[in-house]
Amino acid sequence: MEPATIPISPGLVRLYTGYMFDEYGEVGSDYVFVNLFAEPYGAPLRYQAVNQLVRRLRARTGIDFSLHMLRHSRATDLLRHGVPIEVVSRLLTHRSSTTTSQTYLHLDVDDLRAELTRHGVCRRRQMTVEVVTARPAPTQVTAGGDLLEQRYAADRWHADELGVAAARGRGTVNFCRIPRWLREPVKQWARWRITAGWAFNTIRAAELALNRFSGFLAACQPPVRRPEQLDRPLLQRYLAWLATQPVAEGTKELSRVFLRGFLEDNRRHHWAPDIPADAVLYPDELRFRRQSLPRFIPEYLMNQLDSEANLDQLRPAYRRLVVLLAETGLRSGDACVLPADPLLTDSAGWPCLRFHAHKMRAEFLLPLSTRGCEAVRGQQQHNREHYPAGTPWLFPSRDPQLPVPYDTVRAAFADWQTRIGLHDEAGKPVRVTLHQYRHTLGTRLINSGVPQHVVQRLLCHASPAMTAVYAQLHDSTIRAEFERYCQTRVDVEGRLLGFDPAAATADAEWVKHRLARAADTLPNGHCGRPPQQDCPHPNACLTCPDFHTSVEFLPVHQQQAALTRDLIAAADSAGRTRLADNHRAVLINLEKIVASLEALRPAGTGDA
Repeated sequence: MEPATIPISPGLVRLYTGYMFDEYGEVGSDYVFVNLFAEPYGAPLRYQAVNQLVRRLRARTGIDFSLHMLRHSRATDLLRHGVPIEVVSRLLTHRSSTTTSQTYLHLDVDDLRAELTRHGVCRRRQMTVEVVTARPAPTQVTAGGDLLEQRYAADRWHADELGVAAARGRGTVNFCRIPRWLREPVKQWARWRITAGWAFNTIRAAELALNRFSGFLAACQPPVRRPEQLDRPLLQRYLAWLATQPVAEGTKELSRVFLRGFLEDNRRHHWAPDIPADAVLYPDELRFRRQSLPRFIPEYLMNQLDSEANLDQLRPAYRRLVVLLAETGLRSGDACVLPADPLLTDSAGWPCLRFHAHKMRAEFLLPLSTRGCEAVRGQQQHNREHYPAGTPWLFPSRDPQLPVPYDTVRAAFADWQTRIGLHDEAGKPVRVTLHQYRHTLGTRLINSGVPQHVVQRLLCHASPAMTAVYAQLHDSTIRAEFERYCQTRVDVEGRLLGFDPAAATADAEWVKHRLARAADTLPNGHCGRPPQQDCPHPNACLTCPDFHTSVEFLPVHQQQAALTRDLIAAADSAGRTRLADNHRAVLINLEKIVASLEALRPAGTGDA
């Protein structure tokens, strides 16, 4: 393992110095922390000895902590103070920022809202949140042992009969299309997977994948009718057949993944012992998809979707649901089954949304915007008026004891787009999905400068891999803005600086620009000097050849030119010739800059 170097604070240096002089003294050792009060003197401290010290501190202070918790606390504190997650990962000597994000990220809802406020996404506003007490009743297993065995032995499973939670409309699994010689092993595999923690919807996806494989087996010539025929050559034929099917690439990938999972687990549990041992799908045969950019909704379409006149054409409940999706980026299925009382108030009086993310199988709290909070409270009021007996759901169906089905919302959303005539810039009708609201929120947050690890937490991503896609889009957005900026920048002499995006040095200049903007932001322009070099022009940027500026800073330069003329007059009156000459050098460059920027300023954008 390579040695690592990290910066330390002056306070830690003082503690180290005091320890070395006051306690370490003349001990001869190659280690810093050694035995000072017990044999063997000078030997490095063992972990067990330090752990005993921690236990004594816990008993004396009443604070329950461990040494490793200090590492987690330090990482969280750095992230709360705006330190990029890549830097925190380097300080913790992680090999990848994925480890930092997945394990060491302990931001609460207050931290998320603070980041959104810092980047202008949320505005500070005190709100009173009304909390209703109704809760959805938990699913309970009512079947006895023999009855439960009968239900698992059936070829059609119902989640409620098995005592397994499932989304409404997705509570049935049908194994009838799988050939009988393969059906029983698949059912045993599915049952084992339920006990291992798989969601019922995942079992449905696995059943569809094995049904697709069964269709291939039936189409083979001669047909495959015995488990010993399911060998490696047959699987290779299946991969070739699957590649030709008119289904999405994600569906093909899931078909390969579930089939591989069944075959691997069967080798361990022997549900179908006659399947040959060489019936294997290898990892490099599973994923063929190319990484794609998020499917965000263009602003031209969002303006139509956010139009109050268009939203008024939705049923009130569906309108509030769509607004909530746009404001929070929730997965549609999670939004449909929100409890009747999803609002909580954080320590600062902000409204928060509590929900269960079924894909993550965990409960989350998200900061809620004013618009999102109004949508929730409006729906709660609607429920009180229309369901006096109460309902456990925020968005109930016609039966108030059941949540609105996702398929119903999806159909209503598609019909609404037709009625409002959703179209692109060319007037061509287009369609968007509810899930694209989630992609749109993620893209907007990244483009607003919200840190990537915060966006990951807001969107409830299991890993930073998906959130990194939004960051790639953000980098492209900033690069486009940089190229537009380059067309209007001038140097200290007022000369227009050229930029060729296709030049070999374009990428290097882009990297230099990003580093300089982060390290040296000036009130009237930007430094074009590489940040690794020292600056020979401190506090004198207007006489520095590395100074760049653009039209956006024109008012600052005009104001500074007027102030510099006053300074020259004051210096001449006081007889301070050298000072007046220095100001004149600055004024000469200012007048050149102002003249050049005024020529670059678009017509009709004069002083207000």
